[in-house]
Amino acid sequence: MERKVILAFLLVSCMSFVLSLECYECQSSNKPCEAPMTKMCAEDEKCCVSLLYKGTYGRGCTSNKDICKTKSSNGEGFDKCYTCETDLCNDS
Repeated sequence: MERKVILAFLLVSCMSFVLSLECYECQSSNKPCEAPMTKMCAEDEKCCVSLLYKGTYGRGCTSNKDICKTKSSNGEGFDKCYTCETDLCNDS
């Protein structure tokens, strides 16, 4: 019985890890990721959403606001940062 419980726990842990990886790439900056985030930002950090490549946005915790101001290859600026009091963010 105990072995089944441990196996079930490991399976759930692996599944949540996979979901959190999917959450790292959002197709829209305005639409929240569906999968749960894995890390809460520190008090002095922001939850940053930055353009990685065309149509894909990466989310992460950062204390450097300049990271949020990334530019795509065609020179478009993208600046969208959130305070992280309750927002959970992925490791970047």
